[in-house]
Amino acid sequence: MNCAKRFWQFINKDVENANETKKVAVITRLFSLIMCIYFVIVMAIMGFSGNFQEVAAGAVFCSVYAFLFYCSYVNTAKHVMVLVQVLTFVWLIYGVHTLGWSFGVQNLLLALLVYGLLTSYRGVKFKLFMAGAASVMMVGLYEYDLLVATETCFDSVSAGAMQWLSVILNMTLVTVLILMFSHNSQDMEKKLIDYNEKIRKMASVDPLTGLKNRRAMMEAMENFVKSGETEKQQFSIAIGDIDFFKKINDTYGHDVGDEVLIAIAGHLNEYMADKGLVARWGGEEFLLLFWGMNGDNVYMELEKIRSRLEKVMIKHEEEDISVTMTFGMDEYDPSHPIDYTISSADKKLYIGKKTGRNKVVF
Repeated sequence: MNCAKRFWQFINKDVENANETKKVAVITRLFSLIMCIYFVIVMAIMGFSGNFQEVAAGAVFCSVYAFLFYCSYVNTAKHVMVLVQVLTFVWLIYGVHTLGWSFGVQNLLLALLVYGLLTSYRGVKFKLFMAGAASVMMVGLYEYDLLVATETCFDSVSAGAMQWLSVILNMTLVTVLILMFSHNSQDMEKKLIDYNEKIRKMASVDPLTGLKNRRAMMEAMENFVKSGETEKQQFSIAIGDIDFFKKINDTYGHDVGDEVLIAIAGHLNEYMADKGLVARWGGEEFLLLFWGMNGDNVYMELEKIRSRLEKVMIKHEEEDISVTMTFGMDEYDPSHPIDYTISSADKKLYIGKKTGRNKVVF
């Protein structure tokens, strides 16, 4: 198991060239490696039939594929890819010429076409041209075999073995190439999905507190209103502001101010878990959205939150820092846009700030 894992890690090694993808290099390595194995078997069949000239030819092709396999680690993959295609074309022509059509060497043309389509960065028109060229070449090889009428000196066992080998090679290459391509495509798709999800979270979450940011909260409220849920249940909005937050920053520094924001956000998020949503609205302001509650119920809930926050202590060296919050709130009125309720809550917050702080204004 460990050997197989190490082998795959070796095959799956990334390319050093930043302008190339690993996919081309890995597919090229697999193609070259399978061709090396194929030619080892070809040499065995040729040796069994006593055709040592073809054994030597097989050894040459096997050696070149092995060299290209090595080059895929040290040179640019796109150059190796072209050389692999050229070498395979040479074998197709040589194989049909020396062995004949009945030995099935030409079947490799399908695998070569799949390899070219999967590794090419060219457009659709070029790939259609490749498919057309492959069809023309297949017909050309067939006509060439009819004209030349290659005579072979193989026994029926060797001929059958070569035919089976050609079929198995072609199927193996096509299967491996497609599996590798689909695997890479799925990996890329998953990476893209994960990346988009990460971007979405970054765009909707306040990085300091982990709460929804202003944009995400506005989107949530607008979606709730559009869904028609406001006709079935009431909801209310409150905006809370940490009292004398500037003084905390000036006295203890912005790092401590950040700790205060994180602590307050944690308490608000915990309290609102089964009651609605909370977002960092901006600076030291937080917006709280209460589902299914009228103004009177929300007022009582905010009083509980305000009293709870009075008891919160943030440790700083040898000192405990306490904070209070002022809230302005209003009940959503379906006859007005959501911005109207937010503005009303904000005005009441301002009144609370002007009339003593540490209170809830409804």
